[in-house]
Amino acid sequence: MLSMFVDVEQRNWDTILPFVTFAYNSAKQDTTGFSPFFLVHGRDIETPLDVILPHDTENHADNYVQQLITRAEEARQLAKLHILDAQAADKRRYDERHRPVNYNVGDLVWVFTPVRKVGLSEKLLRRYFGPYRITQRLSDVTYEVQRMLNENAIQPSDSPWSSPVVLVKKKNGEWRFCVDYRRLNKITKKDVYPLPRIDDALDSLAGAKIFSMIDLKSGIFLGPLIGSSNRPNSGGCP
Repeated sequence: MLSMFVDVEQRNWDTILPFVTFAYNSAKQDTTGFSPFFLVHGRDIETPLDVILPHDTENHADNYVQQLITRAEEARQLAKLHILDAQAADKRRYDERHRPVNYNVGDLVWVFTPVRKVGLSEKLLRRYFGPYRITQRLSDVTYEVQRMLNENAIQPSDSPWSSPVVLVKKKNGEWRFCVDYRRLNKITKKDVYPLPRIDDALDSLAGAKIFSMIDLKSGIFLGPLIGSSNRPNSGGCP
């Protein structure tokens, strides 16, 4: 919250800190259903307006302290249940609304700038700037490579081998990430041996207790390469 109110040079943070702290402690949180002050003290915080208005004299009974303790403990137990419900609701809303982000020329976006300035607190720096209008869109290859990196389907490589990347559009409009290995295939020494028979392959599984499967329909890039096969099978794109 403090980062939303400090100036660019971060010279007024100590001035606004008491006000931000008061606002945070007195505000009812949607997640817990209570304010932080209520969870600690068992009562609402007194605002300047409450000081002016008459007080309820019944709150000064002998058991008032015990009432506050009991009320605070009950509120904390309810807050735990509210947090679980809020987390489930947030996940449900995210799953329902989440769609792949596709930016186009002309769209307004906020730019994330994780740059730390010397002499300023990193926590109080602005993370996003804008909005800015997109003037140029990167190629579909860039988006597909980033998606596969996020899913750990591929990994960065410094191999001297590099075959060109080709995107092939599927019938459903999605892209199939392919690598053109024709030049690599010309110099590859192939192992010469007959393909195994199906019945022999099934016989080799006799006595096994654990079986694993791979979806060959969409299982590309899911089978890791081992040994010296990694470097020649690298793909590159501009």
